[in-house]
Amino acid sequence: MPSNRSQAVVLLIEDHAKTCEAYAGYLRWAGFIVPTCNAVDAVKCFDENPPDVVMLDMSSHEDERDLLEQITARSRATRVPVLLMTSRDLGGKPRGTRVVLRKPVAPEALLAAVQRFSKGQRRRPPTVKL
Repeated sequence: MPSNRSQAVVLLIEDHAKTCEAYAGYLRWAGFIVPTCNAVDAVKCFDENPPDVVMLDMSSHEDERDLLEQITARSRATRVPVLLMTSRDLGGKPRGTRVVLRKPVAPEALLAAVQRFSKGQRRRPPTVKL
């Protein structure tokens, strides 16, 4: 397994605890670093430790459109791919997202999407302040 310095960080934004635990566990098993948060804390999590890839759950809450806009604005500025998961028909891929995965997402499809969009997105070693 590669060292933490070369592992991609996937920020998983998911409000359902069991779903979050399952997806995060699978991605960690595959070798990714996976911080998790809910929609309320998503922007703060992104800003405090910018990830290499964002996996964003978008269910039926109207305020999630605002969250999606905030996250995609940050991702455009930092070139972080945003992968969207949803159980509803969005009528296409929302602006700023790379892919839409229909829930429930099979573990293999989740891993394939993260691997595809994490290539070339490996974290740089942290800067050490002396």
